[in-house]
Amino acid sequence: MGLAPTVVISWASKTLPAKRVFDMVVTGDPIDAATAAAAGLVTDVVPGDRVSARVDERIAAMEALDPVAVREIKTYFVQVRTVDGPSAARASIDPLVLGSLRLQRS
Repeated sequence: MGLAPTVVISWASKTLPAKRVFDMVVTGDPIDAATAAAAGLVTDVVPGDRVSARVDERIAAMEALDPVAVREIKTYFVQVRTVDGPSAARASIDPLVLGSLRLQRS
């Protein structure tokens, strides 16, 4: 007797097509890196011997980003993750204006 992977379903059903999620959780079949990339489950796929170098590259790129802008992006993603498109568009106005004002002062 198994348990339904409700945590996986709750996340994946908002991220992937329902048929794909159903197949993945019902069968439990493993997927390869190319399939995970095609489904949008991973950000990057590299050969095993390039993983460490690619991690270092990604870290360096992220460290070069403006931390205030990254914080604003994270906040906005959280705010709009569960709202419809028009509501997300309306919610984007204040952060856009405030971000523009911040940049003008820099």
